[in-house]
Amino acid sequence: MNQSMKYAVRFSQCIALSFTAWLLLAGCSDRTGMGPQQSSSKSGASSNTTATHSANTALTEARAEAEKFLKTLCSGDVKGASAKVAVDYKKEFFPPFYDDEKKDGYSESDTQKTLQALTKGLSNPTFRTQVSSPDGKRASFRGQLAGEKPAMFAIRMLKQDNDWLVSRFAVTNVLAYGVPKDDANAELTWIRETALDFLESMIGGDEEQTMTMSEMMPEFKKRLPSPSVADPGLGYAKKDVRNWLNEQRKDVTGFVISMQELDPKGRKFTGELTGTGKPKPFTLWVVQSDGEWLVNDMAIGN
Repeated sequence: MNQSMKYAVRFSQCIALSFTAWLLLAGCSDRTGMGPQQSSSKSGASSNTTATHSANTALTEARAEAEKFLKTLCSGDVKGASAKVAVDYKKEFFPPFYDDEKKDGYSESDTQKTLQALTKGLSNPTFRTQVSSPDGKRASFRGQLAGEKPAMFAIRMLKQDNDWLVSRFAVTNVLAYGVPKDDANAELTWIRETALDFLESMIGGDEEQTMTMSEMMPEFKKRLPSPSVADPGLGYAKKDVRNWLNEQRKDVTGFVISMQELDPKGRKFTGELTGTGKPKPFTLWVVQSDGEWLVNDMAIGN
């Protein structure tokens, strides 16, 4: 079993306030991100209406499959839930160990064990936000799982042929977050999901930070302090990146994004890391790489 992929759900003493705080902050934003601005011409309006309808249909389909995945997983049918996970996701996070796994390129047993560990003691998923990619082929959902210690989930769906499959799944203990109200920029709203994935995983994921590192550009990792010898073929040491991420999240339980804008360095997101101490200002840049949006830099103040 790849121990680095067991995302432990850890909660601070203030978890009793988590649901209320999360609703207060998350409620300031309607993050549907659906469709472009309508044209003033009749032909443009008709075209945009068709595109919006198509995007809405895709989002509805993606959400239905995301709900099936979570309900299947929380019911204890981890094998059935794993069948809804994209193979590329399994290959990235659950590499094969035994010879009989190598033909598939991933470990199915590790996949199922990790999915089971992520949702142990959790049930009744409640969806809070949904965002569609501009091309309508991807979707991102966020919400809460009930339990003795409630947790937040983030799930991404990818359209492959006629099926919607899980392409990313995380469960974290982030207590609260807030984002600006959406404007008509559907692309920027979609890109913001990468910033949210990164921040939630960094703050509320496990100490291995494997999921967080998958959201980072290699160049970003190389620019971080590297006292250790670089891992073979990477140009940086995973241990150093992990240590930096864990250092940034000390005493942090949530975050607020107060501004989102275009910037010469990429899509720029500005806000504060919040928690038991003084809020820490941050700026995050997201760039595109091979069709994916990844975090390329992060500056954190005192």
